[in-house]
Amino acid sequence: MQSFTIRISGKVQGVSFREYAKGKAYELRLNGFIRNEPDGSVYAEVEGEEEDLKKFIEWCHEGPESAKVDEVKGTRQPFRDFQSFEIERSTDGVHFEMIASVKAVGNSNTTQNYSAKDQNPVNGINFYRLKQVDLDGKSSYSQIVTVNFGKYAAPTMFPNPATSFFTVVAGMEPIKEIELYSVAGVRLQLVKNDAANSSIKISSANLSSGVYIVQIRTASNIYKQKLLKQ
Repeated sequence: MQSFTIRISGKVQGVSFREYAKGKAYELRLNGFIRNEPDGSVYAEVEGEEEDLKKFIEWCHEGPESAKVDEVKGTRQPFRDFQSFEIERSTDGVHFEMIASVKAVGNSNTTQNYSAKDQNPVNGINFYRLKQVDLDGKSSYSQIVTVNFGKYAAPTMFPNPATSFFTVVAGMEPIKEIELYSVAGVRLQLVKNDAANSSIKISSANLSSGVYIVQIRTASNIYKQKLLKQ
């Protein structure tokens, strides 16, 4: 078994690159994870047989038809033998606590499936991430996912304070558009959500440190929230 980290740059976000990559990895019987990065690239960690990994990296140079790949960087790394998987939950997207831990099988030549259940989710938006713990004590985190339990009307924004990006998650109504304003009332950015995505990631890398107003419009309401850029 071999392990690689792969970073794909170009037009690779918003074009279903991750979904196609997951399908290709499943076809090649590879294990790992893939996520969008704040800089617009896609990052993956994959493990499997060397020939299958080579085929996957070759596919990454092309990607789906709607993508435009500029660069693929693949780095071989020591094979990671996972000790456990920890599920962490947050109510604000910043402060997380462990709610479950699942012991890993360890080195295996077959695909292993793991599951855990949150017995006490909070009402509203719950933020989850997976912490992968190696036998040597090193760990890494998955991308954050959100789940809405119960009736929570207002959209949520995280992380706040933000650095290079922040994400807006819909409440009970789909988000139509998001506007970013300075405290002086100058509109700096407009993001339309024509695809009706339930979560929208917005870059804040070029913003100066300070306070901004995020205006979120749905079909029947307008929500305003303060964003602190660090």
